Amino acid sequence: MRRLMSVILAAAVLAIGAVAFAAPSQHGTADLQSLSASGVTGQARLNEVQSQINFQAQIRGLQPGIEYQIQWYANSSCQTEATVNVIGTFTANPAGMASFNAKLAKTLPDIGSVSVVRVSDSAALACGSVVVQ
Repeated sequence: MRRLMSVILAAAVLAIGAVAFAAPSQHGTADLQSLSASGVTGQARLNEVQSQINFQAQIRGLQPGIEYQIQWYANSSCQTEATVNVIGTFTANPAGMASFNAKLAKTLPDIGSVSVVRVSDSAALACGSVVVQ
């Protein structure tokens, strides 16, 4: 009985220690600003939890029924890079709005900016720098 209690106590101490020393999660936001007077705007939220990013975006000013992508860039200004990093693809609803959620196997320092791109012609319609909080 005494041995069982010692094992339980040791496990509890280790569990509490692991929680106490766990790295705090990081958060970031990106205000998506219209490019070339496209009228597309929105906001993205990035929450890093255990080396994974939970990505959420609310986007307005889209053309209903049109397919779009959200892409990420290492730079802070949505400048084209050697690799296209697509977070995901979505279609605007009849009101020209979209909500988008995804999980990324990245860390917050990897992502400097995000953009909304129309799939049909690869036109970048909005861009936002990621601000870590």
